[in-house]
Order: sequence, then C-alpha cells, then structure tokens
Amino acid sequence: MIKPHSYWLNLNSDTFFWIGQNKGLIYNTGNNRYFTFGIDKYITTIYKELSEPDNLYSVKIDGSDLEKEHIREWIDNIISIGAGDLTANTGPDSRPASLPPILKLLEGVDDIQEMHSRQQAGKIISYLHEVTLHINGDNSVHPDYHKQLLSPMRSEDDLSVGKVAEFINNCKGSENLGMVNLAGDIFSHPEFADFRQWIQQESTLPVTVIIGADSFFKNITTVGSMIADDILFTVLTEYPDDTRKITNIGNIKWIIPVRSERDYEKAARISDNYNIEKRPFFTGNNLDFFRRCVFVEEDDLRNAKLTKRDIFARQTLNSNFFGRLVVLPDGTVHANVNHPALGRIEDPLYDILYKEIITGTSWRMLRDRMPCRDCIYRWMCPPISNYELVLQKPDLCNLS
Repeated sequence: MIKPHSYWLNLNSDTFFWIGQNKGLIYNTGNNRYFTFGIDKYITTIYKELSEPDNLYSVKIDGSDLEKEHIREWIDNIISIGAGDLTANTGPDSRPASLPPILKLLEGVDDIQEMHSRQQAGKIISYLHEVTLHINGDNSVHPDYHKQLLSPMRSEDDLSVGKVAEFINNCKGSENLGMVNLAGDIFSHPEFADFRQWIQQESTLPVTVIIGADSFFKNITTVGSMIADDILFTVLTEYPDDTRKITNIGNIKWIIPVRSERDYEKAARISDNYNIEKRPFFTGNNLDFFRRCVFVEEDDLRNAKLTKRDIFARQTLNSNFFGRLVVLPDGTVHANVNHPALGRIEDPLYDILYKEIITGTSWRMLRDRMPCRDCIYRWMCPPISNYELVLQKPDLCNLS
C-alpha cells in the first residue's frame, strides 16, 4: 500500500491548544482529557498555523514527519484523547475544517465605552447579581475575616436603613440580582426594628443576615422569631459545636474558618444535616497549611470538568468577583473589599458599575499577568480569589 505524501491534522472545535515558554497543553473540553508536552520549533510552527482562523483548525503534515518518533507520538496523543484526527491529503477538497474555540463577546469593554459616549446605558446594570451591605460593625469577629470570607467586619460606623433600602431599590434594575446580604451586628444597630421590618417587606429578593456567633447566641430569642418569619441567617463561628445548639436549622447556614487540618477535622465531624461551609483562613502563620490543602495541584485540574464555556469565562471575567458589590459601614462601595472604593452609596449606581467595568481591578482580574501569564494551565486554574490578594501571591498552586 502506497502511503500518502501528506496528511491533514485537524483539531476539533472543543479542543484548546496552549503553549508556554517550554511546555504545551492540549485540552479536550468534550471529554475533559488533556496531555502536556515539551515544545520545539516544529510544534511552535504547527501551533501558529492552527491559530490562524483562516486555516479552520487544520494543518498539513508531511508524511516524512510521521517517521520522527516524537512527532508521531505527539499526534497519537492528540488522537487518543479525541482532540483531533489525522486524515490523508488526497487533494484540495480533502482538507477538513473545524471552528477553533475563539471567544466572541456580544458586548465588550469597547462597546460599553462607545455606548457610554452616546449616553446609552447598555446592559451594565444586568451584570449585578449579588450585593453585600455591612450595615455596622461587629467587633467580636477577627479583623481580617471579611477580607477572605463572607463575614461581618469591625467598624464604628453604620448605614441607615433608608440608604440601604434606596440602594437596593436601584439595584433591582438588574434582572439577575438574586442575593442581598446584610452583614454586621444587626441587633445592636440603632435602627434594628426598621431593618427587620424592611427585610420582612422585601418580598422580591431573598435577604440574608450575616452575623457573628456571639451576637447570634446573645439574641437567640429574637433570632428564633426572625427564623419563624423565614428570615435567613449565615453565622460565622470558630467553634463547630455551636451548630449543635440550634434545633431549627432550616434557615441557618454556618461558616467555619479553617486554619489547619485539625480545624477541618473538627468541622467535618458535624452532621451533614447542618448547612456548613468550611472556609480556609490565612492567619499569616499557616502558609504550610495552605500549600498542603488549598494550593492547586495538577490532580485538581485533572478532575475538573471544564466546558468550553467555563474556559471562555475564565478568559473574560473573574467569576469569584464578577457581578458583586460590597458596601462598607462608612458608605463606600467596592467591587472587592481588598480593592479601592468605586464610589459611595449615594452615587448613581450606573457610575459605580461603569467605573468597575472600564477601570476597575476586580471583575476583570484574570490570570493574564506574571507568573500565570506564561503558564499553560492558566485558563484551567480557578479564577483569582481573595486568598491570592491577601497572601499577595497571584499563583496559589504547586504546579510546575
């Protein structure tokens, strides 16, 4: 049998092909299989040709190239994970074609700026889906909890119920707004009765009270009556056994900061009947715990079931931060409490959102800066979180 003089290597439309300085990665989102490889001049050339949209994700391979073991093995790996096919080149009409996975934005930053220049709001407001308002402070909680967890913060300021209600009413312009959190020691707020009434009357949105365990248990009788009125609570506690003190657990979620493996084991003993979220907390002295238990390992990526849409999202926005606003007790509004304020609660909501989208540092914080920029895993890794910001380390991983 006469072997063809050349072939077509064609990657399927679910396949991503990334190269870094010394390594490359091909990932098939159709079956979540991938492989890594060293890169040389030949593979770099193939990569450049496949990256040309006009080539429709196919490239000609000379028959003599397949006699080279490392090239044959590389192509065999592509085929074995279902990322592409090798077919004989029998003429101009034999070239296969696929649409490479190229992200196309319906409304990018340039479009938003153009609409803004024409005094058109566009869909900015619809990006908003969660708002957290720190209505006052809770000095019983750790001063850094709110920088890493959904938690009250320490403060001597407070927000009035009138400002909160007006701000949330403006936020309702987003059809995607589905979560409102009131954080702080609500029971010590001078307008507690008004806040309680506002929560009960706010029928269009679920409002959750975020509170520390000290205040929660100190006001347990009032808590019980609020739970009876279907008001939701999220309680931050350092003591897992606190969860067993409550029998009516339907409207309560518990957040337990975890500083070590021992903390995790204690929290893990609590019955699955309780709604518990165990969240790592960086103290400044437990980096080894983070390296062992929080940092991303390659097994984490291997077990991830990423779709093409997931990867597109990671290339465009930060899903940990996107669509969220936080209002502090002093009235400043942030996209993230670890980043500068965008404005104040009294400012037009459109101005706040526009500033974050165009010049902000949270919603579009991607893994496109060093050292992640040159890493082949960057779009498979989870988006940057508050842990990276607090540790001042952009790559919380043990990948090489």
